[in-house]
Amino acid sequence: MIANYPAIVLTGTIIPNVLNHHRHLDESVRRAEYLNAIRFYSQFSPVYFLENSGYPLQSDPEFTDIQHLQICQFPVSAFTEQGRGFQEFEMLDRWVTETKNLPTSWLKITGRYKYENIQQILQECQLPESPAMRINQYRFSGYTNPAIFYITSAYYRSQIAGLYQQCDDRTGQYVEKVLHINLQQQSQEHCQRFRSPLLCSGIAGSSGREMSNPWRDRLNGLIADANYLFDKKYLWLSF
Repeated sequence: MIANYPAIVLTGTIIPNVLNHHRHLDESVRRAEYLNAIRFYSQFSPVYFLENSGYPLQSDPEFTDIQHLQICQFPVSAFTEQGRGFQEFEMLDRWVTETKNLPTSWLKITGRYKYENIQQILQECQLPESPAMRINQYRFSGYTNPAIFYITSAYYRSQIAGLYQQCDDRTGQYVEKVLHINLQQQSQEHCQRFRSPLLCSGIAGSSGREMSNPWRDRLNGLIADANYLFDKKYLWLSF
């Protein structure tokens, strides 16, 4: 029996289709990493796996046999040249629009990344005083990290839906920038950073390099703690 945590939404592209932005191209390796992440997260909460590469998920028993998993497959984007962020949020928009019995709130994670302290993160999202959205924003660098965020479906519809149309990696309109500009206009009452450290491991698709960095994760965790000593205001330092 899994706990009554918010649902987890994993986004995935097993067969990479933005070749100029992917360095991690081996389809079989990517498939194995998605399976590993899904099995890990499905221990804690129901998982929705959103996939948009055309890989035949429904005929792959290693996916279909996983308990607490709902597969939501979407066609390959007609605008792959606009980048990974465009495609990911295009897929999220379709999921929010087309899904019956959509979860009231959910934690979105870029699919192959594993947050080792996921239970701590889910418990934070479950708190009665949790805002409508939790996502880490870095004001000094003008960057918002979309790899993981918690959000209510209502807030997604009102504040995030449609933003993907502004994303275009060819012109430098990365999703991290588009989100940051939009969210800086929102009240901190509704959109706050995570209190928990985000202890992530996995291979970055854009570089093919291991993401885990214990020293950086610990330092950013200390910075996050410091933020809450100063009326939950952001410090202008992050790594």
